[in-house]
Amino acid sequence: MEDSWKILRIRPKESIEDLCNITVELLRKHNYRQNVYIRPLAYKSSTTIRLTLSELDDAVGIYTSPMGSYVDISKGLSVCTSSWRRANSNAMPIRAQSHWSLRQLLARRRRRPIFRF
Repeated sequence: MEDSWKILRIRPKESIEDLCNITVELLRKHNYRQNVYIRPLAYKSSTTIRLTLSELDDAVGIYTSPMGSYVDISKGLSVCTSSWRRANSNAMPIRAQSHWSLRQLLARRRRRPIFRF
């Protein structure tokens, strides 16, 4: 997650350790007694639309949901291996989990003159 933050220029106020502690407290408050899905979300929280990433406010949210019996394994599982391949990171910032429209912002940020006279 922290690597994605760097790519997207997200700088939350909370440290990774703070977010871990907040997550544990959140789970305690909800009194979960089963498997739980946890999704931390870091995002640009500014209410303005700009073609930039670095001048916008950042925020973090943590979503939790009980999973229950996610997969019935009483009769075994049928699994396979996928031939999926990761796209080349030179094409777009695939190492960051992000929305597709961010590639335009990132491309704009990287535009620099190759030669200076």
